[in-house]
Amino acid sequence: MADSMAPTPGENLKPPSNPAPEPTTPIPEITHSGDSVPRPVVWKDIREWAALVTSLVALGISFAGFINSRASSQLAQIQFNSDRAIVLVGEKMKDEKPQGLMFRFHPLSGSQHLSKLQITVPSTFEKGSWLATPPDQVISLAPITYVVGDFYLKSVGRQKGYARVVRAEIPVVLDAFYSVAGDSMQRRGLYSLEALIVIGENDTELPSVDFEDFAFIQPLPLDIEPQKIADEAWSTRKQPDRH
Repeated sequence: MADSMAPTPGENLKPPSNPAPEPTTPIPEITHSGDSVPRPVVWKDIREWAALVTSLVALGISFAGFINSRASSQLAQIQFNSDRAIVLVGEKMKDEKPQGLMFRFHPLSGSQHLSKLQITVPSTFEKGSWLATPPDQVISLAPITYVVGDFYLKSVGRQKGYARVVRAEIPVVLDAFYSVAGDSMQRRGLYSLEALIVIGENDTELPSVDFEDFAFIQPLPLDIEPQKIADEAWSTRKQPDRH
């Protein structure tokens, strides 16, 4: 019986076609150190990110250092200015005559030495300025005592059967000449001279004026006349308390 699979005469025999070979992954070239070349791209990305993070950290540290340095410089300047600013303390000399009219001044800071002091009051009471007496820098308010009493007598008047009591705040300008750490300085300040005025009922009785204290209000520029400052502060003063 003839084989059905046998080729017929004249039929060309062709070898079966082989399928295309599958692509193979190239084997990385091996170096003498045993590392593969090229290295995976992921390691390159990691290195770049690490370098960026390091740069940002270094920048942040540098900026923080700049901020700290600037803050330290500003604090040093504030301390420098604070050491040179002056606030005066006026102590009433109760044992001196005229009693209650003499004040001895000294700086609030012990590192400052007061060499000269000038006071200016509103021109309503006294025009011009006068100096404290060295070396204790004592200011006498006797020159304005009568004028202050007379001013408030005319302002509030007398009351039959009663004594009127007025608490007044008079703006004054103090010019201080002093030294600190070997440097000569001049500063000007606005102070409130606090006074207690008692006005009796009798027409022949002069008002009693007791100056109690000097209270610091604010520093002042040196380019404005102290008389002008005192007068302007007086014109905008609040009304005194009456009892």
